Order: sequence, then structure tokens, then C-alpha cells
Amino acid sequence: MSPRRQTALIALSTALLAVPSASGVQVHTPAIKQVRAFGVTGGAPPVYVASASGLYRAASAPYITWTKRNSVGTIVAISPHPGASNSLVYYAGSTLYRSTDGGATATGVGSLPGITMLARSPAAPATVYAAGGTGAEADIYKSADDGMTWAMAYSSSDMSGFDASYILSLAVDSRNPAHLIAGQSVYHGGFLVESLDSGKTWHQLPAQSGTTLEAPVAVGINPLNSSDVWASWSVMGSGMLGHSRDGGHTWVAVTKGLPASFSVYAIAFDGLTGRVYVEVSIPNKTNRIYASRDGTSFEQFAPGATGIGTLLALVTTGGYLLSGDPSTPLWVRPLIGSKNWAVAAPFAAYYAAHSGGLLLGDTIGPSTHCGASLCQYFVKGRLEQHGAAIAYGALVRELQDKQVLLPVGGNPSTVTYKTLHGLAVPSKRVPPPPGFHGGTARVPGGTFIPYSPTLAVAPGHVVPPYFWHYMTQPSQAPGGWLHDIGLPLTEAISATVTKGALGQRTISLQAFGNVVLTYDPKNAPAYRVERANTGVDYATAWPRAVR
Repeated sequence: MSPRRQTALIALSTALLAVPSASGVQVHTPAIKQVRAFGVTGGAPPVYVASASGLYRAASAPYITWTKRNSVGTIVAISPHPGASNSLVYYAGSTLYRSTDGGATATGVGSLPGITMLARSPAAPATVYAAGGTGAEADIYKSADDGMTWAMAYSSSDMSGFDASYILSLAVDSRNPAHLIAGQSVYHGGFLVESLDSGKTWHQLPAQSGTTLEAPVAVGINPLNSSDVWASWSVMGSGMLGHSRDGGHTWVAVTKGLPASFSVYAIAFDGLTGRVYVEVSIPNKTNRIYASRDGTSFEQFAPGATGIGTLLALVTTGGYLLSGDPSTPLWVRPLIGSKNWAVAAPFAAYYAAHSGGLLLGDTIGPSTHCGASLCQYFVKGRLEQHGAAIAYGALVRELQDKQVLLPVGGNPSTVTYKTLHGLAVPSKRVPPPPGFHGGTARVPGGTFIPYSPTLAVAPGHVVPPYFWHYMTQPSQAPGGWLHDIGLPLTEAISATVTKGALGQRTISLQAFGNVVLTYDPKNAPAYRVERANTGVDYATAWPRAVR
């Protein structure tokens, strides 16, 4: 260990600078420009955005309106306390600041040279790391008291002796706060270093093949799996993305689903699912965001989006992605949302050929797994891959089995999935009509369908004529009603709902295995029968399954 590290306690300023309270001006997301850093704990709001014009705070999703907290100048790094989100540390100029009131006021606590990032683990929230460099040396500093005092934890002189170096990336393990990985640049290259004892000692990790002349500009440790590590290397606008399943000791380059030429400057994780998100910069083109859950291939997030920056952060609670950079305004988007994802390749042909856009609506999530099957969620349902066959997911059955307390058919509604559960019990099924030998049968009030996957003789439910007409139209159930819509789970019932600007309506609804059908007599004839947004309801109930 160098003598410099042994004695490198950072002295506090003798005259601490108090930053006055801001005006509290509220702005909308696109008005925040010259974004320099995000303050996201990975958990619940509030969320902070640091910019050249100061610090902004949004107390809750969907992060449309932000309040300016102060005007200290260009803030380049920020780290809120994971357990007390009104407490934060940030860096502006050459000064570290602390705030305990959400950034309304702050106090300068000391000076460090060349800091570009702050990081900490929710498992040890009072321990903060500050990293950067002066060009002559790459340094990482550590505070064990939430930013009040600092000591040097890493100096490039201990590891390499190279000049012209910086810490370009830093990740602290969410599960094991003693575990850190940092990316250091040196002249004509760079490498990753790791500490397993909170920065006391460090060792160099093996290099990704082909990165001899590239610098590790981004690194991330999966918050759900400490062995799952991602890193990217870049030089002259071209880069490589590497994935390690053993904590960074062996690496595999991942390119499937990504553009032919790219650099990745930011890596972030969805703390709910472990899905990794990467910002992809493409030469002479707009930036893009891609995500992967299996670590072998990527899907593009928000395919039609523009104005994406090189900085990236994810908010786990509620599921939001933030992007921006010094030349790109703040951009915020929910992880679950209409048209956020392309239809996955295994479902694309079926979706196009079977009126998927009309019947299922837009995608709301990426491809994922439902048990052993690949699946994808849409506004009005789910598609599943079973070998060569494509099937509809029995979302309604799952929602009512779990008695989910979400409104059905409108918001609010007098009917919830718990209501449907009470109506779907075997005792509520009606007996088959006299002389019934299977299949379906016309009966007073509609069409009787037995509760049997083979339509054998069994008690079942009566489907009103307006629903039966809809579900037997090839345009509404191209694969047949039994495949696309499923067996009725309940009788048709009345519900009082509010339908947005249309106000309160009295409708009929009936639950089937895959969909809930609604009938609104006040709608235009072509739209009186509709499908409820069961995919959105499923995502609300179980976001982990969809994200």
C-alpha cells in the first residue's frame, strides 16, 4: 500500500458552505436540460436529477413534474440514501455537499479532486464511494458516515503505475456491500479492478477478449445476483459489451439483438426482475436502449423513441426508466407501457396474421417466460409459445383465482376479479339443457357452453347473444373462440363503471378463460362488445411477471 493511501484522509473545509433554499419552481420533464447525473436509490421515490442548472426532485411517479431544489451550479454526481431518501450527497465544482431535506438546503463537507460518480449499496447505506480522477491518477474515496468524512480507498498508483488514468465506471454490490468493481482507463486501454473488502485491497479482473486497447466505460452488478456482471469497453466510438456469470472472471461478448457497431456508456438493472438495460450509442444515429433478461440476447426498449441520452437510471418501484445527458433533455418512460416493446420474433407472424393489433392491443412488456414457455404481454392479453403452437394465456382465470382487487371494465367499477372469483365457483355453474350431448346448445337467454375443454357434457354457463355473435366471428377469434377466448368462467353480470371522459356507464360483462368481454349499449354498434384490458390488469397485479 502506498504511503499516500495510508495518510489520505480528506480534510473538511474550514468554512462550510451552506447552499440556500431554492425557489421551488416546478418544471416539466423536457424542460430539464444538460442532465449530468441521476439520484435513484433503486427503490422508491423521490428521484433526483442533477443538471447544469441545479438539482431537481420528483416526489412520486410518473415523474412528469419536478421541483427545483437549489442552484449550486453544475452537479456531476449524486447519491441519495437508500433508507432515507431526503438525505443525499452530491458533488459540484470540487466540493462535496450533504443535504438532509431533499436538497432544499445543503452543506459543503469537503473537497475532492475530479469526482465524476458516487455510489453506494442499499445493504450498507451509510457507506458512500466517490470515484473519478485527475488524469495523472485514478482514485476512489470512501465515506463510512454518509459523506461527512472521506478517506482514499483506491489509487491507480497502487495497481498500475500508469499515468493519464481515470475511474470511468463503478459498481457496488447491492447484496454484498463489501464487493466493488471499477473500470479504470490508462493510456491506450484500461482494465477492471475488484475489491471484496470494502476497498481495503484490490485486484485486477481478467480482461474481456479483444479489449486490450479499450477502456471499461460502464460496469454493473445485478442487484439480484452478485455473480451476474456486465461491462462495456469503448475506444474511438466503437465498443464491446461483455457478460460474466462468475463475477467478472470470465467474459462472453453479447451482440445478439444489438446493432452491428455500437458503444455502451451506461448499464442499469431492473431491481424487480434483474433484467439488464443498456444505453447503446450508434455512430451517426440516435441513441437507443436495449434490455436482456437471459444474458444472451437483447430486445429494444421503446423502439420508436428519440431523444435518448447516454445516461441511464431505473426506478424499481413502479418501474420507470430515466435518460438524458449534457446535450439531451430529461426523458422518462415506464417499463410497462403501450408500444414500449416490439412484438417478439416468435409471436410476430401470428400477431400480424391474427389481427393482434386489434384483438390484443399493443405490447406492454418484453418477451419473458411463463413457466417453461416463452410469452409476451399485451394490453388485452398474453401470447404463449408451446412448441410450434401459439396459445393465449389464461390471464382471467389467474386473476380471478387470486381474487385480485382490481376494477373490471372501467375504473372505478362495481366488479373486481374477486367478484368474478365468487361467481366462478362450481356451484354457480348451470346444468346442461335436457338432451345435451356435448358441444354447445341454444338455450333461452343465449348459448350454453359446458365447463369442459372438450365441450363434453358438464355444467357450464350461458353466453348472451351479443357475446356469442362476437366470439364466433372469424375476425374476432381467428383461431376459434375456444382457442382465443376460452371457456366462460361466469354468467354475464351487470356492472356500473366509469369510462374516463365518457363518464359513468352501466355495462354487462362476462369472464372467459383468456378475456373479459364487456357490452356497452351506449357505444356505437361496432364497439358495443369489447375486450377488457386484462393484460394491463395482470401487469398491475404482478409487474415482476411482465417486466
